[in-house]
Parts: sequence; structure tokens; C-alpha cells
Amino acid sequence: MTDPQRAALRVYDELMTRVGEAHPRPRIEPVRRLAELVGSPQLSFPVIQVAGTNGKTSTSRAVESMLRAHGLRTGLFTSPHLVDFTERFQLDGEPVTGTVLTEAWDELRLPLQVLDAELEAEGLGPITFFEALVVLAFALFADAPVDVAVIEVGMGGEWDATNIVDATVAVLTPIDLDHTSVLGSRLADIARTKAGIIKSGSVVVSAQQAREALGEIVAVCEQQDARLFLAGRDFVITEDLMAVGGRQLTVQGLHGHSYDPVFAPVYGSYQSENLTLAIAAVEAFFGAERPLPQEVVQQGLGQLTVPGRLQLIDSEPIV
Repeated sequence: MTDPQRAALRVYDELMTRVGEAHPRPRIEPVRRLAELVGSPQLSFPVIQVAGTNGKTSTSRAVESMLRAHGLRTGLFTSPHLVDFTERFQLDGEPVTGTVLTEAWDELRLPLQVLDAELEAEGLGPITFFEALVVLAFALFADAPVDVAVIEVGMGGEWDATNIVDATVAVLTPIDLDHTSVLGSRLADIARTKAGIIKSGSVVVSAQQAREALGEIVAVCEQQDARLFLAGRDFVITEDLMAVGGRQLTVQGLHGHSYDPVFAPVYGSYQSENLTLAIAAVEAFFGAERPLPQEVVQQGLGQLTVPGRLQLIDSEPIV
């Protein structure tokens, strides 16, 4: 193990002393207060925020990859990690180094101690693992600095720790029943919570949704004066084929432009829906009035990796 890896592991060990991700707290103000203590780093870069039940990480990674192909310096926050803790924080498509992570964590230690004491005095629980993790990610991205960050919601949306951002584009992947003990047993309730990431005057890009979920999304868009782009209505897959090593698809985007067949090294027809949603999200980020350069879409999707999702680990034997 290298010194940077040991440094990252020490940060992880310290974070693990806090309440874990299996016990989320439906609150957001303590996270905002922690961020304020370190200068509100989440307000220093534009954000594309991704919520939903299925496909959040795949969609987030595809969005980030196309933004990077466009020449932007990117930050990507996803959860959970598969192997290495640093996978959760990526700069320009690569996990942050243990050295960079430790420097940001050292700057967060004192504010955490101060806020934990304040919360205890108020009879509230201290900052949790995920809450600290989110502010750490924002500090890393601000220090880099990034041109844009893609932020995957942890659970729900409205009160998720990530929702202290002011996202210019909100992306909603397919919404289904999940975490019902926390989010509620009705699809409409879950959709309403996830639609809580929609900010005033923002742009919303949504996958096709069940009627109950879509009704809640439309209602929140109207309340927030947000513009909604919906899969199957405003952007569609016109061709989707299996290919050697992945999938080849043709997409008609927000502006009616049809992108030539593009290849992505991912498997499963559901991934084509995620990729189409990602294309629309990147179009929305740049304004949606004109298509993305074909080479940006091709390069971005062509270099996409989504570890742990029907991933080919080895070919002899095939694993």
C-alpha cells in the first residue's frame, strides 16, 4: 500500500466513526451550516444533479464523460464505492489522490468539531458519515477548481445532503418504490421527495415515469417555474442495437437533431435509456438551442466506464 493510499484510508476510518449511510437523517440545514463554515464551496461551480431510483450512477458517469469530452474540467460525486473509497470523488474522470483528499479533510476537521458541538447543544445528532462526505466532495471540487460538477443524490432528494447545491440542471432517472421505510410507501410520495432537487428557474430532464411519479414532477416544475424535458416526448432513442463490446444507438435530442449512431462500451438495453438521458442533460446544460458536436457525444460515450454494471472483468475465462 502506498503512502497516499494509507492517507485516504485514514480519512475513511475517521469518517466511519460517524453515523453510517444505512441510517440517513431527513435534514439538510446542518449540512448547509457545515458548508458555510468552509466558505460554501458548493456555490463556486455549476452543478448537474442526478436523482431517481434506477440508473443514477450510470447516468451521472455518462454526463461527466461527455462534459469532459467537451473540454471542461469535471468533478463527479457518486455513491457508494465498489473497491476504493476515493472512487466517490473524481476529478477529470479519475479518483482523487489520497494526498489531495487528506489536505481537504484536514481543513474540514475543525469546522466539524465546532458544528458537532453546536448540534449537541441543540439536542441534535452530530454530522453523519454521508453529510461530512458531501461537504468534503464540494470542498475538493472548489479547490481543484472544476468547471462543472455532476452530483449524484444519496437518498431521496429534497432533504438529501447533496441538495444544498443550486443545480442548474436536475436529472431524474426512472423512479420506483425504494427505501420505503424512509421515503414512504406511495410512488407519488417518493417522486415528490426526489423532485425536491428541482430549483427555481432550473431545467429538468426526466426519464419516462409512471403516471403517479410524473404528476408530482410536473407539479414541482410548475411551482418552481422550471422547464421540463421528458424522455419519449422531447428526446427519444430512434435505434438501439447490440454491438461487439457494448451498444450502438441513435438518439434524437432536445432540438430535434439526430445524432449519428454512437457506440458505448456498456451492456444491457436499460443502459441505452441512461445514455439518452445523459445526452439530453448535457444538451440542457449547454442551452439546448443547438446540438452537441457529434465528436463530443462519440468520444464521451466511447470512453465511458461504469464499474460493476455487467462489467467484463477478464476474458480468459470470461468473468
